[in-house]
Amino acid sequence: MLVRAGETAAEEHLPGDSGTASARTPYRDVAVAVAVAVDVGGPCDEVLDFVFRAAELRQAPLRAVHAWHVPLRRGVPGVEEHTRIREEAEHELTELLEPWRAKYPDVVVRENLHEGRAAHVLVRAASGAGLLVVGRRRRRTAVVSHTSPVAHALIHHVNRPVVLVPHD
Repeated sequence: MLVRAGETAAEEHLPGDSGTASARTPYRDVAVAVAVAVDVGGPCDEVLDFVFRAAELRQAPLRAVHAWHVPLRRGVPGVEEHTRIREEAEHELTELLEPWRAKYPDVVVRENLHEGRAAHVLVRAASGAGLLVVGRRRRRTAVVSHTSPVAHALIHHVNRPVVLVPHD
């Protein structure tokens, strides 16, 4: 977990009537970077369990942010292909979160899909969150630990606490 110097516990809360956050106001959203934290096609139970528990403990909404893009394999895609890829991304995200919604029924989940490069989208989308959770694949090597370029960008550019959750 990375917490910026000078960060206070009150900053994880929404501002109150006076305009300042305090421990008496509700928590800000807990955000999970689905495009990075969760490989939609692979196992990610550790990441999702962590983020749902964090939201439940804070009694805060969970914001699942999924960055997607249309690959430029054969030039600029047509409207139909663009729409199809977006609908697939929406379906994958909903399907991924469904069992976790059932396991944590008190957690309000907001699905956020944004088209664009993951690092750019996720830095913008994480603004206003009280906590950002990002997955990090476990590497089976004896050398130095490694984070993805996107996780690295989030660590450096998000001004909120960031948690890296290792997963297979």
